[in-house]
Amino acid sequence: LSMRREMRRAAEAFPAIPLPRILELATLGGARALGLAHEVGSLEIGKVADLVALRAGSLEDVVRREPRVLGVWRGGKA
Repeated sequence: LSMRREMRRAAEAFPAIPLPRILELATLGGARALGLAHEVGSLEIGKVADLVALRAGSLEDVVRREPRVLGVWRGGKA
């Protein structure tokens, strides 16, 4: 499963959905669906720091393209 690919497919299939909403559905929406929104899915104090840094110039790049991954952190650790 590639969340980046799924975001791109969602953007193609549902062009009326704004890109920020697609990103939210892929992050916090997934955490909510799994009952984990209190732990992960958004950047907030007290939540687990799971991050992926991408080389992207815009949200359009993040959702519609495959920007290069610069780093990955899970639980705040590389």
